[in-house]
Amino acid sequence: RSSCASTAPAAPAALPTPFGRVVPPVPEDFLGRALDTWSVLQHLGSRRAVVVCGAPGEEHGVGKSAVLDAVHRAFALQMGGMCVAVQLQSLSHADAAAVGAGGWIEKVTSAVQQAAFECRE
Repeated sequence: RSSCASTAPAAPAALPTPFGRVVPPVPEDFLGRALDTWSVLQHLGSRRAVVVCGAPGEEHGVGKSAVLDAVHRAFALQMGGMCVAVQLQSLSHADAAAVGAGGWIEKVTSAVQQAAFECRE
């Protein structure tokens, strides 16, 4: 009778931040996005908000969420900051046209404020 030991690597542990929050570990399949992550971090150094979106016609599966997860992790661990992600998918082009630029900005501002409030709880 032979015994088999598992050779699968253990999942990396989540990392604590100075804010008492836990930052999830890097996914094993996150490859080739270092430049995108670095670019967003550079923008966050001089801006309060950064919008990450796909190219026209690329709505799903291009790695936006994975890049933002990496940005959140790096920003929290290296820069002591906090990132708030707001899903704007519900604001379609028709919605933007109907409410105009001012109304759309108000909706985005409201969504960001709500997300920030939920992070503080």
